Amino acid sequence: MIENDFLNTMQEIRLRGEVKDFVKTVDPELLRKMDRNEIEYPFEFLHEAAKRKLLGLRFPKEYGGRQMTWTAEMTALEEIGMLGMGLGCTYAMVSIVGEAINRFGRVAYDTAISNDAGCKRNFFMLRLNRIYLNNFKLWRHFFL
Repeated sequence: MIENDFLNTMQEIRLRGEVKDFVKTVDPELLRKMDRNEIEYPFEFLHEAAKRKLLGLRFPKEYGGRQMTWTAEMTALEEIGMLGMGLGCTYAMVSIVGEAINRFGRVAYDTAISNDAGCKRNFFMLRLNRIYLNNFKLWRHFFL
């Protein structure tokens, strides 16, 4: 893969290295099991990414993020994407959902839950996942 690191800051280049190191540790058997539908959700993958502080890169440090740029997150996602669509989407979901929580906070979440029972079902999986995303304080802050 051609890396366009001349467009990245030094911080983003270091992040790329961190993510590459992480990607190398992912057991290929995880991908095979996902292909065979033997794994419903790759919790171990997210747990390991959380331990390395690779989730919530753009979010404030007070919530366990790194307060990095969008380009930093895209650099990380580019490397995670080498593992395939399944794990790439799993990794990106933290940012997608986290953005709404970070931007609108707990009040918006509580309002949505009280106004629409369907929202409660949509957030159910996130409530379970917060256990695995232990470095991402944003989850604990808004969902406890």
